[in-house]
Amino acid sequence: MKSLPSDFCSRKVAVLDLSESKIEQLWGSHNNKVLENLMVLNLHGCFNLAAVPDLSGHQALEKLVLEHCDKLTKIHESVGSLSSLLHLNVRDCSNLIELPSDISGLKKLESLILSGCSTMKELPESIGRMKSLKELLLDGTAIAILPESIFHLTNLEKLSLNGCKLFKRLPQFIGKLCSLKELSLNHSALEEVPDSIGSLENLEKLSLMCCKSLNRIPDSIGNLKSVSSFFINGTGIKELPRSIGSLSNLKHLLVGDNHFLSKLPDSIGGLDSIVELKMDGTAMTDLPDQICSLKVIQKLEMKKCESLGTLPKSIGSMLTLTTLIISEANISEMPESIGMLENLIVLRLDECKQLHKLPTSIGNLKSLQQLLMNETAVTHLPESFGMLSSLMVLRMAKKPHVELLDNSAPKFLLVALQREI
Repeated sequence: MKSLPSDFCSRKVAVLDLSESKIEQLWGSHNNKVLENLMVLNLHGCFNLAAVPDLSGHQALEKLVLEHCDKLTKIHESVGSLSSLLHLNVRDCSNLIELPSDISGLKKLESLILSGCSTMKELPESIGRMKSLKELLLDGTAIAILPESIFHLTNLEKLSLNGCKLFKRLPQFIGKLCSLKELSLNHSALEEVPDSIGSLENLEKLSLMCCKSLNRIPDSIGNLKSVSSFFINGTGIKELPRSIGSLSNLKHLLVGDNHFLSKLPDSIGGLDSIVELKMDGTAMTDLPDQICSLKVIQKLEMKKCESLGTLPKSIGSMLTLTTLIISEANISEMPESIGMLENLIVLRLDECKQLHKLPTSIGNLKSLQQLLMNETAVTHLPESFGMLSSLMVLRMAKKPHVELLDNSAPKFLLVALQREI
């Protein structure tokens, strides 16, 4: 079906779902139909839809879905005056260039989804009048700056600019978004974070993953008392601000793949709520003793930390730890206090090639279920090893090592040696 029948005009229709159809137009410009009770119009995946008709008469409309309408280049101006609209989704409309210049009539709009509109370069200045807006998703757009009026969106709870390759800076007034709970700029071109970010008192999640041009986090980050998740893995930062220890509600901290990050601040011990700390692929040489003060931590992960030479002697103080993962590190031994980790379930030491022995206290790990230590230098296990009553998985494999015979040796002999090993 390429269009609706000419006699289609049911005034009682509340939901019109034409998703995944071959519709090209709803009704012609000469025939301005009005479905007075229409609340939901779903045109998801209508790849042939070239234009949205005049919807000015549909003042009961609450939800308009234009997702994956690839031929759309613009949206009818009437959409900007739909006073009852709550949800507008134009995700992945790859040829959509702009929104209506005046969207100030969307007084009740709560969710605006523009993710995947890869040719959209800017938002209209009138967006600041959408006082009810709670969610603004701009992932994968060509937007480089946010309009100044955006700081009027005092009810905005989620702002996402993931994959925005032209977006380099957050505006200084970002701190005025007093209701913001989630701010995400993963894989963007972000170069700096303004000091005003510390004013976001209600922020719960800050995600800056793979912002490779970002090399500094402002001290004001310590003012984010509500933040529970902070992800900065894959950035260019060289150090964490000391103020990070003030994030008393922080539960998840990911700083992995920051190849210039060589140490944690001593203030890390102030993270009273942290349950997960991941530092994969960093240049850490050691960990501050204060890390052992983390009261509720459950997972500590340090994969591919080739410079890590020692662990704190008091690591056994982390009594709530259930998972300890260290791989490709330069450690030669584990602290004796590790036997105090009575809740430890997973211990992974893969490819720690300098590790030549396990502490005698390891037998005290009554909860340990998985011990993974492939490619280490350990040749003997302590007598206490047999006390690991909960152990279910043990991996200590080493790659086969074959002394090459001279070229005159028969090939079948080489194969036989390899099989025997």
